Amino acid sequence: MTNVHTPVWEHMRTELVVRRALLGFTQAEAAAAARISREALSTYERGARNPPVDVLSRLAAVYGLRLALLPEEEP
Repeated sequence: MTNVHTPVWEHMRTELVVRRALLGFTQAEAAAAARISREALSTYERGARNPPVDVLSRLAAVYGLRLALLPEEEP
């Protein structure tokens, strides 16, 4: 997936960086847990590319995040 600069992608990119740091993972550790290369994770964290949904889902699982592709409506 190519890089798309939107507020949603920027928020997700920032959340990935912050969550990894809070959990104390190195890029290599987080990438191995998500079954991607450290270089790929670095590319996603820098915003040079957006991760495919399957990779984003694996990263969310590693970081203990819930992946919501669409915002939930208020009842």
